[in-house]
Amino acid sequence: SEEAVITPEQIEQILASILPEEQIDSQAAQVVAYMAQEMLVSVTRAAYRRASMRGQTQLMVEDVQVVLAQDWGIQLPGTSLGGARPRQQGD
Repeated sequence: SEEAVITPEQIEQILASILPEEQIDSQAAQVVAYMAQEMLVSVTRAAYRRASMRGQTQLMVEDVQVVLAQDWGIQLPGTSLGGARPRQQGD
């Protein structure tokens, strides 16, 4: 079993620091922590596959950016995909 990258307690702390007026119950914090872990593993694996296809053994920021954009629809502020485009619904 993988060690947690982020704990439910850390989720609560992060939420308190960015939205102090909001509350999260312990079960919701567990779900969010689990989702964060799954996303991190998924993005990292996909980005590494992308890097491997180019013959690289090290992830580059561009690998992560493309995976986030194409697979998750997330465009990081202040970044460019360098020609890659996010997948549209139904692609």
